[in-house]
Amino acid sequence: MDKTTNYKLQTTNYSGFTLLEALLAISIFSIMTVVILDVFVRTQSIQARASSMQKLQDDGRFIMNKIASDIRNGSLLYECYEAHVPSVCDAPIDSLNGNMVLALKDREGTTVIMKQGITVAECGLAKNTPCLLISKSSDLGSVNFSRISEGNSKISDFRVFLFPDKNPFALTPDGVAYQSNDQPRVRVAFTETSTVTRKKEEATLTLQTLVSTREYRR
Repeated sequence: MDKTTNYKLQTTNYSGFTLLEALLAISIFSIMTVVILDVFVRTQSIQARASSMQKLQDDGRFIMNKIASDIRNGSLLYECYEAHVPSVCDAPIDSLNGNMVLALKDREGTTVIMKQGITVAECGLAKNTPCLLISKSSDLGSVNFSRISEGNSKISDFRVFLFPDKNPFALTPDGVAYQSNDQPRVRVAFTETSTVTRKKEEATLTLQTLVSTREYRR
């Protein structure tokens, strides 16, 4: 009897990625990596900008509170604007466009002058220019300015609007009446910009306030 032996051919199937599938997977992974990195960078930038804005608000609040306190507890130095003292006050008082210098007398009789510094020599560093300057002296002839604004910000567009534009505590030339019957008040406005290394993280803030003096000499 013939014996027939049947052999079954066994085949093994190997499963894996084709070259096309591998390239597609790498492309998807690369895109996801780029997107994640972009979100991370944007988040960091937003956080840095928010931190810069917070510091700017704190500095601006400090400066504005300082100015408001000096105005509230002092008296406007109308003589400075009327006499147009060289290198100190800009005259005459311009209630429409504002003046660039704030001149006061505090309770102790000290002359207080605030103005915007526009040169590096005035502000100390290029990154802090322009800045806000203050001088406290015995009279208008001995002013000595120093920077009042903080080191991480710049101050620009400093303007003071004085009302009334005539001294309400001085008589008219004929001596019959006072030049004005309004209580002195000042509107202060300036723009503050943070000093950062990256331009996109820079923050800008515009502040203004209206303050009346407590002075009454009639």
